[in-house]
Amino acid sequence: MYRVLYVDDEAGLLDVGKSFLERSGDLHVDTALSALDVGRLMRENSYEAIISDYQMPEMNGIELLKSVRAMDTSIPFILFTGKGREEVVIEALNYGVTFYVQKGGDPVSQFMELEHKVKKAVIGHRNELDLRRSEERFRSIIEDAPVAIMMIQEGLVSYANRRHLDLFGYDDANDIGERPVEDMIAQSGRPQDADLMTRPGHRPYRRPETEFIGVRKNGTRFPVHVAFTQVDLPDGKGVLAYVTDMTDHVRSEDALRRSESKFRAVFNEAAVGIAITDRNGAPKEFNDELVRFFGHSRSELSQMSLFDLAHPDDLEVGMDLREEYLAGRRSTYDVEKRYIRKDGHIVWGHITVASLEEAEEDEPQDMVLFRDITARKRVEEELRATMAHLSMAMDMADIASWEYDVRTRTYTFNDRFYKLLATDAQREGGYHMLAETYIREFVHPDDLPRVQENFRTKTFSSSYYDDYRELEHRIIRRDGEVRHILICAYSFRDQRGARVRDFGVNQDITRYKQAEIRYLKARQKLDLLGSITRHDIKNQLQIQSANLELAMMRTEDPAVLERLKKVEGSIHNVSRQIDFTKDYERMGSTVPHWQSMEDIVQELPKLDGTGTIEVGPGLKGLSVLADPMLAMVFRNLVDNSVKYSGRKDSLRIVLDARREGSDMLLTFQDNGVGISQEDRERLFTKGFGKGTGLGLFLSKEILAITGILIQEVGEDGNGATFQLTIHHGSYRRA
Repeated sequence: MYRVLYVDDEAGLLDVGKSFLERSGDLHVDTALSALDVGRLMRENSYEAIISDYQMPEMNGIELLKSVRAMDTSIPFILFTGKGREEVVIEALNYGVTFYVQKGGDPVSQFMELEHKVKKAVIGHRNELDLRRSEERFRSIIEDAPVAIMMIQEGLVSYANRRHLDLFGYDDANDIGERPVEDMIAQSGRPQDADLMTRPGHRPYRRPETEFIGVRKNGTRFPVHVAFTQVDLPDGKGVLAYVTDMTDHVRSEDALRRSESKFRAVFNEAAVGIAITDRNGAPKEFNDELVRFFGHSRSELSQMSLFDLAHPDDLEVGMDLREEYLAGRRSTYDVEKRYIRKDGHIVWGHITVASLEEAEEDEPQDMVLFRDITARKRVEEELRATMAHLSMAMDMADIASWEYDVRTRTYTFNDRFYKLLATDAQREGGYHMLAETYIREFVHPDDLPRVQENFRTKTFSSSYYDDYRELEHRIIRRDGEVRHILICAYSFRDQRGARVRDFGVNQDITRYKQAEIRYLKARQKLDLLGSITRHDIKNQLQIQSANLELAMMRTEDPAVLERLKKVEGSIHNVSRQIDFTKDYERMGSTVPHWQSMEDIVQELPKLDGTGTIEVGPGLKGLSVLADPMLAMVFRNLVDNSVKYSGRKDSLRIVLDARREGSDMLLTFQDNGVGISQEDRERLFTKGFGKGTGLGLFLSKEILAITGILIQEVGEDGNGATFQLTIHHGSYRRA
């Protein structure tokens, strides 16, 4: 379908013209009442042709044509007007009008002629673009060819590509000039057939090939292989030569086949199969690409009708278009159908048929283009299968996708999304819905402020860091059921960096939230039970400690005192273990979240005397995904430095971070006495140390929740250095 823009200041004519032109289904017509809107519409949409009235108030058709040509020099422009003055036609042609169609007379014939001109102009424009791209590809192939190519006229080099200049040691085309080709051939051992290359005769000959010793500009010699052919040029005959440096090539048949393949690729005039046929589909002429497409020999194809090669199930495909074509109601048509090759394989072809109006033969002939679209059809089939699997996976995971247009503040939903909301497109008035409507109709009232704030701060944010976002909230479905959903969204921007469109998915996580609630309730019960149990045990330990103190005060027997001190130590250990369980049960009780390292350092306790805690540049803007007890890890490290560094009043602690590969290495270093190798190996073992023996063990466990590794990597006598290895995905920068 071709999309065109129709401009006229008469609304009635626009409506009638749009109806006539869109009858066949080949054209999609956008309309504009003012020529001043054309520039904006062309920037916002892609049109293949423009139809314009001549007499319009703000800008006439010629002025609009000038304006359009300033934006697009090649788009077809059809002037459709009642003004038939010769000077108008001449001026329009001077400014590049494609066709001029005069209003008046039978409206059906008038609009059929206009439709015919539009289609002809669009097809001609497309073919012109294809030809231009083909010519550009051909020039690129010649200039960037991996073989040296030169053109010889009257024994002089008139053209050499970049590879040829490099091969023979010349800087550029000016350097080689119109140098005699004899300068590039060593005379000793010169083959006789080189004369055909240097002095072409008038008799036709097929591509000769020869080998001789080439001579570079600096005089060095090297073996070359040359294939050349005589060509007719506008200014006379010439020789096109392909020179291959044989120095580093193995002269094998394999290499020769590759060279011939490159040669054929350069001279392949068309990448599509082309045939000239009679109206029964019998090919009169055809190219090698058509032979390849069908797999039949030339002699076999010459005896067939191309219609008979179609797949039996596709024989009738496009026949309605062909009937219109043969009846003269259309000048060309396109169709896609399957064909059966000689080897039995099924291939897909995109067929374009056009009449050869200027054919010299008495009987009418068709030009038929065959484009092999088998690979595209295979990809489309694989894509359909992939989309089916994706659809199945999304159903299984309760996921639905959506899109959001930032400019119009409009969501685009699909049936799966509406199923998530227990509704359908008919009930909601289609698949498009304003953001305000969705929020009002489906977002749970208690979650409304949070959703609106997220929509305001994220959707219209200018920060690239907000391009991906997640949000959980509740919805109230049309059947009244409350569900929990997780929204994951990503934003797309234009070239200026402005957000233009969002794409996202909603996942129904109700059963996960229900499981989370059940878990939290069970956790609360366990925490309460643990708290009560610890409280009772601590009370009993306090009673035991008091009784023990009384017993120690009432005895002077050294043996008994020694025994009682051991009991006292045991009570102290039990008390310490009870305190440890209180900290340990908090780990993993809440979901890990992003925490700013700058904020954590800011909350660390101040050091005594001249002691300082310094922050390196690597911590700026750094956030870490970790258990909420992450701050306790750093407080424990500071506490250990204060107690065991040996520099109570002059302690210096430095925190910094740096990237290593995909990981982030965060370091905590003090200027104390350091840690011995023997202690380093047991440092994070439960119960090891001069205090409770649990601090570093607990720190290691807290960090391990999100896969963070902690090690002591300092040198004995040079202070303690703790290194945290944070893997990719568990850190980010603001």
